[in-house]
Amino acid sequence: MADMLKLRKAIKDRKPEFKRQDTTHRPNLGTTGWRKPKGLHSKMRHKMAGHRAVPTVGWGSPAAVEGCHPSGLWPVQVNSINDISLIDAKTHGAMIAAGVGKRSKIQLIDALLKKNITILNVKDAKGYASKVQAEIKAHKEERANAAKKGDKPALKKSEPKKPQPQKEMSPEDRKEAERKEAEKVMIQKER
Repeated sequence: MADMLKLRKAIKDRKPEFKRQDTTHRPNLGTTGWRKPKGLHSKMRHKMAGHRAVPTVGWGSPAAVEGCHPSGLWPVQVNSINDISLIDAKTHGAMIAAGVGKRSKIQLIDALLKKNITILNVKDAKGYASKVQAEIKAHKEERANAAKKGDKPALKKSEPKKPQPQKEMSPEDRKEAERKEAEKVMIQKER
């Protein structure tokens, strides 16, 4: 297994950066990623010497270690505490799912550390857990202080605006508004 991982690393170190055809002539193509060369006389498609390399099977990882983490462990995605029972600590490593919230993530980290399972996508698991717990505690204190002061909580939705009462018009202004409305009606009848 270790020799296969070394072989994979050597292959990936030699692997060129696959760029799309004509990125030297049209710079905006360089940002679009790889596309297969399709031209009739394309030197790249024909894999001629002196032209860019094309992704092929030879650049892939050995089948025995394809998808394996560089540490030599096979990643297993963990969404909840129930998923931890599926992990063998000797051969598997835990990848905590991206959609897991902070509080659930802390619980997962604690459970994984108790079973001595390696967490592959958290660098310092103990440090992360303590940092997040401190953030949660500070947030709770901030909300409690705001409630004591009588301030509205920041998360509460704003109330809809009440319609303002209209100002009372003088009799002259009212007659003028009625005359304008009558003119509008007369104009619409003429059409």
